[in-house]
Amino acid sequence: MNPFRSPLAALALVAGSSLFAGDYDAMLDTVKRVLPGKTLGVVACHLEGNKAAVRELAEAAHHRGLKLRFLDIPNAGQVNAATGNLPALNAEFALIVDGDPVVGSNGSKTKTLTSAYDSLGMPSFATDEAAVKNGATLAIGAKTQGKVVSNAARVKYFRLKV
Repeated sequence: MNPFRSPLAALALVAGSSLFAGDYDAMLDTVKRVLPGKTLGVVACHLEGNKAAVRELAEAAHHRGLKLRFLDIPNAGQVNAATGNLPALNAEFALIVDGDPVVGSNGSKTKTLTSAYDSLGMPSFATDEAAVKNGATLAIGAKTQGKVVSNAARVKYFRLKV
């Protein structure tokens, strides 16, 4: 299955901004603060299974002047193919959808995906500390009690001022 064949047009450039109980708001505000001038992000997840989160992320990003590209990963077997397509997206950062069972904060293939982001020079952001334990650069949201949780090695590698 081609990860770009999605009813939600996985490669469509989507702009948006407003999220679940402010979780995405805090995350996206942090992206804007630590990556000034960076505006193009990627969200990889099972698009059909995360419709509400995708919609909310798109809206919240749009309100902040950020653009997102969405990459459909419907199951664990699609992760390697999807990571191979990441360079073509030219994204400057990545966002992790918390509840996705494959590549979400505590997904079965999250470490694989965050490693791919790292190798492409894309810091990854989430709303849950579990994502940081699985390789994300930073997390902030209700599950972190509004505090930034970071992977010190990745923050240093990306030269972020947290």
